[in-house]
Formats: sequence, C-alpha cells, structure tokens
Amino acid sequence: MSMSFLAAAFAHVAPAYLQSSRHYHNILHVIALLDEAVRRGVPLPDKMIVALVFHDYVYDPRVDRNEYRSAEAAEVWARARGMSDADVRFVWDAIQASAHMSRDARPVVDELLLAFLDLDLSILAAPQNIYDRYASQIRREYHFVPEETYREHRGAVLLSFLGRTRIFRSSYFTDEDEERARRNVQHEIDRLRTPIERRPSIMDRATSVLMSLDLLETALDDEVDAWHDGRAGMGLSLHEHLGMTWEEYALYVERARAGLSEIMLARVSIELVAARNKQSVEEAESV
Repeated sequence: MSMSFLAAAFAHVAPAYLQSSRHYHNILHVIALLDEAVRRGVPLPDKMIVALVFHDYVYDPRVDRNEYRSAEAAEVWARARGMSDADVRFVWDAIQASAHMSRDARPVVDELLLAFLDLDLSILAAPQNIYDRYASQIRREYHFVPEETYREHRGAVLLSFLGRTRIFRSSYFTDEDEERARRNVQHEIDRLRTPIERRPSIMDRATSVLMSLDLLETALDDEVDAWHDGRAGMGLSLHEHLGMTWEEYALYVERARAGLSEIMLARVSIELVAARNKQSVEEAESV
C-alpha cells in the first residue's frame, strides 16, 4: 500500500465524506474498511485503495446511480495519476458491484474483487451493538422516508442478503463471519417487523382532552364543594386541592371551560416536549 497514494486519495474525497448528512457512509466508514482489510490480510494495491476510498464518494439516498457517478469520479482521478486501463477497469467494476443489488451476485473470479465486496459488507458481521448502531445510522440517512415505507424497503434489502447462498464469498471471511452476519440481519428484520408503537400526537391528545372536559368540569365542581364543606383537602388551599398552580386556578376562575381547555392543552404540550427531549437524549447516548 502506497501511503502517499492513499493520502492523495483521501485529500480528494474528504469534503464529500464529511458532509453532515452522512451518518454511516462517511469518512469513518472508509477508514474502517481499510482497517478491516489490513486486519484480514487483504492486499491493498493502488487499484484496491481507489475502489475502497471512492466507492461511496457520491452518496445521496434520494437519487439513483450513486455507484455509477462514484465510479466516474474514481476513473477521472485514477487516470489523471497514470493508472493502467486494467486497474481502472477493476475500480469501475468494483464500485459498480458495490450496489449489491442481485440476490446471488453474478459470478466473480477475481478474488480481490470478491474481497472488496466482502469488506463493504463486513459491518453485517460486526458485534451486535455495533451492527445496531449501523442500522440506526442508515435510518438517519433515510430520515425523509416514512417509517412504514422504510421498513418495507429496508426489510426487502436485508431479505435479499439472507436469500444468497453466501453473503461473504472471498477466502478472507470465515464461516463464523457468515453466521454472525446472518444473525444480525435476521435480528434487524425481526425488529422491522415489530408493530410500530405510534406515539400520540399533540392533536390526538388535544382531542382526548377536549372530549373529557365535561367530565372534568363535573369532577372539579364536586371537589370544590367537598373542599368548602370540609369533606376533603384539609390543610390545603383550594387550588392545591384541585392539583392546580395558582396561575392555573386563576385562569380557570376567570374563563371557566375555556380556561380549563388552555390548562389541559398546556400540560399535554409540556408532557410531550419532555418525552421527546428524553427520547433525543436516549438516542444520542446510544450512538
């Protein structure tokens, strides 16, 4: 592996891989593939470096032909540095094949090309916690896709991997890698098939609150009578007995039902904001 060649390639692609919209397909992904290649003893001639470094150079989940456009950019860069036609053809074939579209990928006799494809899929054989983080990062890259649609299409892609005779086809990946990858993929498929737990929207909650206002008003009237009669709320002010702040009670006294509606909707809003903030913190901590 030529370090100067690698450095030049990285310098060229870095701005693209550092885009904030990339949560998995970023510069860390490329570094991880190079590290994995070294760890497994996969040769890294210049053509392999170009294929690995450029394979996600163009990455926009909203459009097709990312691999084609990445291969074009790699070819231009490689030819400008005097790479042979044969090596450029390897780069082109490797990046195009990284779409991983076919159920049992077409026969490949080039062991280095098989190793390239296996490296690109090596995340599938990662420990489960790392795989789960990868799955979460992919979802973030497709944030614009509705949940049900994402589950359907992501599930189809994952099933296509399980439908292959083997996910990994080079000699650099073991049966243990294959088994772990299949467990991880099946685990994600099972999760995607889990019914969606729909969080109630503010309008859902608002409708529920407004529908129950009659019952709430009646209950409040009863509690006010009980407080005045000394049957409840001993030692508490009226607003404390009713479970309101002083400001809420004043609004209720002034505006009656309309004030009660405002109080309840404000409480629902606060509750939902707190729940969403908690969810954001939990997601950030899991990354």
